[in-house]
Amino acid sequence: MASLTDQFNNGDHDAAIQAAVKRIDEKPTDPKRYSVLATMLIGIHAYDEASQLIVKALGLFPGDDELTYDAGLLAFSRAIRRWLLSTSRSLQTPKRGASSRTRSTCWR
Repeated sequence: MASLTDQFNNGDHDAAIQAAVKRIDEKPTDPKRYSVLATMLIGIHAYDEASQLIVKALGLFPGDDELTYDAGLLAFSRAIRRWLLSTSRSLQTPKRGASSRTRSTCWR
């Protein structure tokens, strides 16, 4: 699966994801194939799709180490994204009562 991973890492996300889905269809008994696709989906921030896939895969392969890792990676990625969004919003919103001079100084 290295070439599939290389394809994804080189920016051809759509083709790599389609190929990963095809590989799962070809051998649905291989948990590694689900893990590869889940990692790709997390990489493009398709968190809902990754979550659905991981839940399905863990139902098929309970306790699989790579899928469990992917579940943790997904949770971490979602948390980081929420934190970054909240941080960027707080930086863009001036504090109440701050004068325009204070705000302009803070933004430099």
